[in-house]
Amino acid sequence: MAKVRLTCKNQALKTLLRFDQTEKMLRDKLENKEYTKEEIDETIEYLTKLNYLNDLRFAENYIRLNSSSKGKNRLKQDLYVKGVYEAIFNEAYNNVMRDEDIDTLEVVKDLVLKKTKGKTELDQKEYRRVINFCGTRGFGYNEIKKAMESLGISVDYYNEY
Repeated sequence: MAKVRLTCKNQALKTLLRFDQTEKMLRDKLENKEYTKEEIDETIEYLTKLNYLNDLRFAENYIRLNSSSKGKNRLKQDLYVKGVYEAIFNEAYNNVMRDEDIDTLEVVKDLVLKKTKGKTELDQKEYRRVINFCGTRGFGYNEIKKAMESLGISVDYYNEY
């Protein structure tokens, strides 16, 4: 039995039913299905007009879901890969931080506590591990240092190991 090829719009709608996408993500998926550039452009314009495809909404939802474990830099990097560029990211980030009242210091404190297991004095190696752990999650050095200071964590610079 021959397989019937879905139209580009139907394929896009089927994809969006599963989960929200950015324009770039949807465009890539449709290109992989070998639709023409004209079909894809027309479909993207149609879905954007109906607000089925909205990069700002996608970014806001992504930030809401991930801001409890990732910092601004990591969120920005993740969304950039998905096709959300700086202007849209900044607007989405500011909207979510304002609406959700998320305290990044508390998020960093939770990560520091997770990594230090409640210890209040760290040697240099442990200190670097905490900095790297939080840094790879998108938090800046000053944010991490401030969180550690507020938790009363100190570093023993004389005991390397």
